Amino acid sequence: MHKLPPKNPKIALKTVNLQGLTAFRKTKPTIPNYINPQLAYLAGALRDGTISKTTGPYGTKYYLAICNKDKIWLDSVIRPTIETIFNIKLGKILKDRQKHQIRIRKYGIVQFLADLFQHPYGKQTLWKTPKIIEDSHKEIKKWFLRGFYDSEGGCGNITKLYNKYPWHSPFPIRFHSGWINEKECPPLDSIRYILTEDFGIKCSPVIFSKRYKTGRYKTQVKMFYIKITDKEQKLKFIKTIGSSNPTKFKELLFLKGLLLKAEPHNQRVTADRSRTDALKMDGSKLSTETSDTKRYSVERRSVRVEVGA
Repeated sequence: MHKLPPKNPKIALKTVNLQGLTAFRKTKPTIPNYINPQLAYLAGALRDGTISKTTGPYGTKYYLAICNKDKIWLDSVIRPTIETIFNIKLGKILKDRQKHQIRIRKYGIVQFLADLFQHPYGKQTLWKTPKIIEDSHKEIKKWFLRGFYDSEGGCGNITKLYNKYPWHSPFPIRFHSGWINEKECPPLDSIRYILTEDFGIKCSPVIFSKRYKTGRYKTQVKMFYIKITDKEQKLKFIKTIGSSNPTKFKELLFLKGLLLKAEPHNQRVTADRSRTDALKMDGSKLSTETSDTKRYSVERRSVRVEVGA
């Protein structure tokens, strides 16, 4: 079963003291003193979120929102992770168009996360991988990658695709991200570097995918992705990084089952295409029916010739 980030990992992490980062130590929520796997996972999950502040007649309001179509992931993973880190209780999951979102409205927590991860207020199209993650221990990077994958990654709807198109090529594992121009995508450059250098997982270069407009002011965003296509590299990713998202966890399990088969991935198609040849070679029913049909057509032609004569 998928698992949440550990509360107290019994490993030697490179911890960073965060006590002087904010001035909200006396507020009710608990602010952690050290970077831990739960914070790293939350940083990765923020790739599908935003940190905003709005100014109105009643002052400035701050909130953090993580949005996703998968309500189960928000409710079973993101909610307990946030509640465990900060010792708070979150409200109901809200519905925003086709997505669901979970919000934090406490100013101290929002400010803490914005400072810790250098997250800009508003659009995150210029948000790079936090430096505290890049400088941390390998285990911290692992949970950051897992959070990123659970929010902005996947291998497609592999179960439906395989049942409908069994000849579909290798079902690559992908990470997606947006940026403001088409020449580069620093977030994915960082993900690619961590995968290659820290975990030895080879992946493709950053590939430009598409551009689209988003938000009230129709800001144009360019989308990029990297993919892992090699069989051994995908198995290494599943074993090393994995997923805590229930839906994507099942997809990775399904993909692992396909990769570990002794037969080729497109076994069904090979069997279907070779069935006709095998039946003909064995002199089976199909060959008999084919020969009978040809004989019948020849007899009909001869009859027509005789009648015509």
